[in-house]
Formats: sequence, structure tokens, C-alpha cells
Amino acid sequence: MGKEMNVSDSSEDDSIENDSCENNDFDKLRISAHSIKGSLLNLGLNDAADKARAIEISAKEEHDIDFSILLSQLREGIEDLFET
Repeated sequence: MGKEMNVSDSSEDDSIENDSCENNDFDKLRISAHSIKGSLLNLGLNDAADKARAIEISAKEEHDIDFSILLSQLREGIEDLFET
């Protein structure tokens, strides 16, 4: 079965994201962003899903951008949802 996400997993996910950004692992970024996008769409969180989609497309096209900024914006947007 699939791995369940919980709060303790977030530090592992952060290190994966950081490694992917630092190493320009576009494929890993694309796959992760695609998965996150699908989850967000299933929850009806279209604005956050649009941010994940932007990361997915940029990684697919191997744009030379700072993905850590985009990932941080996505993370902050999702965290804001839980604060309301």
C-alpha cells in the first residue's frame, strides 16, 4: 500500500526537495510536483494546485530557475490553509 503522509514526514520531504533543487533533478521535481498537484486538486485546492502545476511544467521543460522559491511559495500557501 501507499505511504501515509504525516507531520513527521515533512522533514524528509523537505530534504528531498532541497536535494532535488540543489542538484537540478528535474525529473524528481516534476514527479513530486505532479503528485502534489493531483492531491491538491482532489481536495479542491485549485490555487495551490496551480502553483504545483507551475513547478511541474518548469521542471518538465528544465527551466533554469530557482525552484526553492517556487517550492517555498507552494509550502507557504498550503500552510496558510491550515491556519484559517
